[in-house]
Amino acid sequence: MGNTCCAPADGDLTLHTREFLTMMRYTPSYTTLNKFGFQDENMRNFTSAARSSVFGGSVFSGIGYAPRRLNSLEADIKNQDKALDVLVGGGYYILENVRVAPDTQETMDIYLLTSKIRDNELLKKIKTIHEITLQ
Repeated sequence: MGNTCCAPADGDLTLHTREFLTMMRYTPSYTTLNKFGFQDENMRNFTSAARSSVFGGSVFSGIGYAPRRLNSLEADIKNQDKALDVLVGGGYYILENVRVAPDTQETMDIYLLTSKIRDNELLKKIKTIHEITLQ
């Protein structure tokens, strides 16, 4: 687990890490959830769960009932920022509508922050999907 006292301020982070943290801090919008077939009842259930004072809200919130355990996820992400190497594929990638399996029409969106990608073929696939997503 990371050291929360020494995590860099957001302004000192790379753009990739700042964009990833911004995405992680917010609950998905109605438009995003609707895209995945959330019906009205599902939306109410999701909204209720997200607002829970115990397990809802941001993934960076404390964990469980009082006394809340420290959640060092945000500090861990910030501390990994200096390891991010864009020259070898490190960065923040958004991959939308990725098929769960070849034999299904079910898709998912993937939000990925990685320090580097050593496999050139994998890097090429990720960059291709990411560029399609941004169009």
